[in-house]
Amino acid sequence: MKKPILPLLIFLLVVMGFGVFNFLNDKQVENNDDSKKHTLNDDNYEEECDPLLSEKICNYISASSYWVDDINVVDVTGDGVTDYLVEVVNEGCGSCHPRYVLFFENDKVYYQYDGDDASVYEPDKIKDGKVVIEEPIRKEDEALCCASSYKKTLIQCEKENDYTLCEKIDN
Repeated sequence: MKKPILPLLIFLLVVMGFGVFNFLNDKQVENNDDSKKHTLNDDNYEEECDPLLSEKICNYISASSYWVDDINVVDVTGDGVTDYLVEVVNEGCGSCHPRYVLFFENDKVYYQYDGDDASVYEPDKIKDGKVVIEEPIRKEDEALCCASSYKKTLIQCEKENDYTLCEKIDN
């Protein structure tokens, strides 16, 4: 007695067809995800740059492998020129990475504060070139997220000719 081969072949073709369709569909989803990338950061992930920042500032941050965490728009020296104090983080392990503050004026960085989760303290009170940076002081048994105290560091900035110069003032 002959076994019908045609139904078996049709069954195999249908199963293989679904497999190929699913494979191609998965690839299409991956391509759609890639098309949602924007303009900032490394080859593995890109983030949209904040519209407050110029393309030059975004390119500087991207080339430095930083991610924008917060932006403070102020006039540090009172010269009428807008400064951007951009708090950035680099790649790390969640909340345990360093956080820096970059000072920009006219699309150029003029000072970088390297710190441990550094942030601009009370940016609305910046005047006369005085910027206060706040950082956590962590005890040995404290989690990274939950410091019980903070230190403040004064950064004094002054305009000299066309340049803004800053220095860290010891407390």
